[in-house]
Amino acid sequence: MPNCCHDDKFPCRIATRLIRIYDGGLRETRDSYSLPLEFVTAPIYPLTLTSASFEGKATVTNVSVGNSRGNRRLVDVDYTFPVTVIYVDANGVTGRAYTSISGSISAFLRLPDQAYSVELGVRFISRTGRISGDTLQISGCMRMTVRVLTEFDAVINVSEINYPYLLTPENLSCSALFDD
Repeated sequence: MPNCCHDDKFPCRIATRLIRIYDGGLRETRDSYSLPLEFVTAPIYPLTLTSASFEGKATVTNVSVGNSRGNRRLVDVDYTFPVTVIYVDANGVTGRAYTSISGSISAFLRLPDQAYSVELGVRFISRTGRISGDTLQISGCMRMTVRVLTEFDAVINVSEINYPYLLTPENLSCSALFDD
């Protein structure tokens, strides 16, 4: 059987499903939050905030599409993401607690005719705030990337597949015999 990648009559093709960023944008904000905390272990009060942060994909809880503006539609996206809180307690011991931030973002985006999904990438950081009991009051900066994603199938022509030579103890003396 001929190797498909070395046969001129039947070129080798690879079929794959890809994700395309159809449209998107970036938003940076600074907001204040009052959030409930869940402590990993019981802390010794008073607590000093070191940081509150998250980096990753937010969970999209709802997407609604509204009015048009030119070739763009108003897209409202509700989201939530977890936040890890680092603090120092009264004994100087570093502790950890968790909370989450929920919100919504509205943006005019181009939407495709085919099926799509909306993804939110989030980077959140705060080093300004205080912990009172089990409540965190902070002011933080958030960078949010909104992406409209579509899937599509692609066929990629491959003319040749080459692999590099592995260096093994057995082929050290043989490699000089081949001129490839």
